[in-house]
Amino acid sequence: MSKKCFFIAPIGQENSEIRARSDQLFSYIIKPAAKRLGYQAIRGDHIDQPGMINTQVIEHLMEDDIAIADLTGKNPNVYYELAIRHGVNKPVINIKDVSESLAFDIIGMRTIDVDFRFIDSMKKCRKEIIKQIQTIENGSDNIFDSPIKYTKQAKRIDESISDLKGMDSKIESLKKRPTVENRQKLKDLTDAYNSKILQAIKYLPKAKRAYGKSKKKLKNRVLWVDDYPANNKAIMDVYKRQGIEFDLALDTEQALDHLGKKSYDLIISDIGRHPEHDAGIKMIDEIKTRFADHPPIIIYSGESPVQKYGKNARDKGASLATASARDLILKLNEFLNLE
Repeated sequence: MSKKCFFIAPIGQENSEIRARSDQLFSYIIKPAAKRLGYQAIRGDHIDQPGMINTQVIEHLMEDDIAIADLTGKNPNVYYELAIRHGVNKPVINIKDVSESLAFDIIGMRTIDVDFRFIDSMKKCRKEIIKQIQTIENGSDNIFDSPIKYTKQAKRIDESISDLKGMDSKIESLKKRPTVENRQKLKDLTDAYNSKILQAIKYLPKAKRAYGKSKKKLKNRVLWVDDYPANNKAIMDVYKRQGIEFDLALDTEQALDHLGKKSYDLIISDIGRHPEHDAGIKMIDEIKTRFADHPPIIIYSGESPVQKYGKNARDKGASLATASARDLILKLNEFLNLE
């Protein structure tokens, strides 16, 4: 059996409750799931080769085909080993006890819940692990989530968007001077702009499509509130190519009107809108008052306004307050179910 599956888990002392739980998970879930697909399941304390155990564990983390991490208890050794696995960019499947939450750093990562006290729950977990391993074997990297992976993707998209913003500014300038020479420059620059969008899309996760009761596809829709929407054109152009719809509002009144007529997956807003320096912050209260079941709100603005009003925005319920396009992209991908 050449394929290996390493089980990252809190092991605990012999005869401890932690050890008993880990043994049950390994015996009734991990080992049978791995064996079903031709993998040898290994846990750190089962390594019987001579040598330093830490070195051997790291070797398994870096080289084994599959890793399964039990995140229950937020064990520091487990998170250290998980970070090594993420660092080498190899697939890992996460599980945790149904009663627990994930640590902040990895919130949003795909995780299988399990209650080891119940046979049905363990069977369900085993089936899901088998399904995820098969997806990995089929060559789909959508199943493999990691903060490192998403940050790298966001960095590349951020760089492309920065280039797009510069191109867009030049395009608008050329449009104002429609000479014969400028028309050719405009065509060339527009072609380059479109090519750069396609380049950015290569790094953008793919959108999952939700379905309504009628099985008709529902489109992801974002409401963007900004009195200078041209500032965000490059970002919107990239996501529009992924089928994301954007509605624009120039002020709070227009935003509330849109929210009264349509459903949105996300609201993005600036902070200052003439004559109010904190119009976007005040809008959060108005949305919460008018719409109890409102979508998540992101504040995206300049560095100075975010420094001044960002904490206030988060205190009022904004999911993020940032001046970073990279941070915005990461949140967009999360809220729009891009994987």
